[in-house]
Amino acid sequence: MVNNIKEKKMNTFLLIIGIISVALVNIKSIFCDYGVDNAYALATSYRYLQGDRLFGEMNEPHMISSFLLNIVLKVFSFFSSDYVGVTIFCQCIGVILYGIAGYFLYLKIRNTVSKRFLIIIITLFLVIRAKHTVFPEFSNMMIIFSVLLWITLTEYLKDESKIYWLVIASLCTALLVLSYQTTLLVFVSTIVASLFFVKRKVRFLLGYMMPCFISGMLYLMIIGFRIGFSNLLPNILFVFSSDSAHNDGFFNMSNLLRFDLAYGLTFLYIVLMVVTLLFVVKMSYEFRKMYVLGIVISLATFLSVVAVTNLSFNASFSYLILGVIVALMAINHINNKNVIINSLVLTFAAAMIIQRGIVVMGYEEGTIFECDNYVRVGPNKGIVTSIENCNRLKYSYEDWNTYVDEDDTVLAVGGWIIDSSVYLNKRIQVSHYSVMCNPTYNEKLEEYWTKYPRKHPNIIAVSGYRGTKEIGDDTWIMKYIDEYYTLEDIGEYWLFYHKK
Repeated sequence: MVNNIKEKKMNTFLLIIGIISVALVNIKSIFCDYGVDNAYALATSYRYLQGDRLFGEMNEPHMISSFLLNIVLKVFSFFSSDYVGVTIFCQCIGVILYGIAGYFLYLKIRNTVSKRFLIIIITLFLVIRAKHTVFPEFSNMMIIFSVLLWITLTEYLKDESKIYWLVIASLCTALLVLSYQTTLLVFVSTIVASLFFVKRKVRFLLGYMMPCFISGMLYLMIIGFRIGFSNLLPNILFVFSSDSAHNDGFFNMSNLLRFDLAYGLTFLYIVLMVVTLLFVVKMSYEFRKMYVLGIVISLATFLSVVAVTNLSFNASFSYLILGVIVALMAINHINNKNVIINSLVLTFAAAMIIQRGIVVMGYEEGTIFECDNYVRVGPNKGIVTSIENCNRLKYSYEDWNTYVDEDDTVLAVGGWIIDSSVYLNKRIQVSHYSVMCNPTYNEKLEEYWTKYPRKHPNIIAVSGYRGTKEIGDDTWIMKYIDEYYTLEDIGEYWLFYHKK
């Protein structure tokens, strides 16, 4: 009786701490965890709403992943005539969407784990993120859809007469692949793993593969009808040939072997998963199905990212969130009474929460203590960052609103990295095939402008503080500008060249 009272008090205490932690970390992330990668996703959806077509005027490496953010931006446009403050809106929606996924996860595992582990797992899910951001972009979409895939597919494995769970799992897989195309590996891996557990294998293969295949074909047909089927394959090849940031091939070891301090604790994900794998034989058959499928989906998601990412290896570990969930469930399933094990789990959870609360992945990688001020104008209004970034965003907004008109077609030129949210400072047309944060400026642009003449810029904006350009005069784009454009306006952070 005394132990039960202590357990209830401890669980109540953990629940309170969990709620506070989730609230504080997500509030911090809404205002601080926003940078050039998020700006790229934002600009991609912006140009989609401006009428640019996938695999047409748009040839971004992640453009197919923008479908969720497209809807979010469309909703925002109903309430605002411009895009001032759109970033905070998107961040809040991202938290809500992740919270909905967390609720479905709660419904799934509440009768499988103890109350203490339930609190820990849901708290961690709502706090730890693949890229330390709450923005509704591809990394969060991958985690959401992989978790929903696991939930629905394990429900089908529990009762194979409920075919609707299999259809929903198939649709979740389709959305996962749209979020990140290399997750086709998840699709294949899930089929292989599930075949070990299903009784009616042919029915499973048809029920799982057909909805996914049909939805994928419908999506391709919609794109093909918009741009013309004859343009589809050439434009897909153009995406791969024109991207200098992700064209190093599979498993670029120079990136993988880097170490990012912001993801310094993610090696614990691997430790948890490896340790629990050693005890698979001790698991009940029903639980083993859930566990194995979760591990397979998580590892396949991780490998899908590693195959093409420019992130470091330990940063890629952050995609193993589903693996962490099922590993913690396994610890609870095997031995939830061991005081030492429970203490280690609590220590792990506390370390992850504290790290997420302190580390900021914004315009610079740092800590919450380095955020000095908040942005007061433009699409990023409300974002808390350094004084330097606040000034840059403020004066960039003023530059574009002073020297650019809404009927202009503009190419923004930066150094190695560019904040693509500048395209939302004014409702202009984007004249680059890609608005990614490290764009390519070479002969491919001329090829693009030849195919889409209306996208040829009448203004080229070159980033540079008070007239000092960030890009060298010997680069292809500056040689092109010198030949066909003339400098007319110099702002605080941008130089504006007009067509001769």
